[in-house]
Order: sequence, then structure tokens, then C-alpha cells
Amino acid sequence: MDKKIVLFYAIFAAVMIGGSLAISLWIFPKIVGNARYMGFGLAGMIEPVPGQIPSKQMLTLICAQMVGTFGILWLVGRQVVKRIHRDRPVSIEGYLFKISRLTGKNEFDIFCKAAEDWPVSPDQIKQDFSLYMAEQFIPYYVNHFVRKNQEHIDKLHMPIFQFHQH
Repeated sequence: MDKKIVLFYAIFAAVMIGGSLAISLWIFPKIVGNARYMGFGLAGMIEPVPGQIPSKQMLTLICAQMVGTFGILWLVGRQVVKRIHRDRPVSIEGYLFKISRLTGKNEFDIFCKAAEDWPVSPDQIKQDFSLYMAEQFIPYYVNHFVRKNQEHIDKLHMPIFQFHQH
């Protein structure tokens, strides 16, 4: 991910978690009616009454607030990642990776498939693949193959996790 996105996400997370804690410490105790148990008052730290434990209602409110905060962070993070990936054009290497993941074939097999429509020898495919692995150089026939199938590839959904059955 881009450094700006990571920084934005970290600041957003800190604000959400800080806000959640502030609400839990200052507002929820007043709602529950147990304002003396925990938190900071205007005059400083409020000491708990000896032997008193937080009520179940207070703990439930704090847990719900934290779950809600992390849920919002997760949803915002997903939207940010979707927007980043939608705005960036996918490179030929990205398409090769996606084809590889979707078909279960390796990149060398994709090079061989791409060369079927061109007069390219198996030795030339091996040399081109070696050059691709070393310098990320894409030969003309692979580039043509990806561009020809680009619209179809874009429509396919690539799962985050892929399970292979042996």
C-alpha cells in the first residue's frame, strides 16, 4: 500500500479508538449512573470506591463501543483499498499474476499459451521467460495475449484465499 494511505489509516484508527475510549470513560459512566467508578473528571482522576466493581451494563457498553469502532475501521479500510485498486491501472505483470491465480497455471504456462498464435520457438519462449523473471521484460506475444483478454480478465473475481484440492 501507498505510504499516504497507511498514514491516513493509522491516524483514522487512532482517532476512532481514542474517541471510543473517551466516550467509554466520560459519557457511558454518566449514562449508567456510575460516574464515580472510572475515568477522568474535570477535576482530575476519579478514584473508584473501594470494593466496587464495574457493572455488567458498563462493560457491555464499553465492549459494544470497541466492537463498533473496529467494525468502522474495517469498513473504511476496505473502501480505501477498493478505491486505490480501482484508480490504479493494472500492469501486464498484474494481469499475468491474476491469470495465474485464476487458472492455476504458472507464468511459464501462460507464456506458452500466448505463443500458440505466434511463430515463436520453445527455446525463444524459455529465453523470454528468463528475461521476464530477471528484468520484468514482457515479450510482444504475451503483451498481445493479455491485452486481447483484458476485458474478460477484468470481469473475473479473484478470491483473496485460494484452496487447492490434491
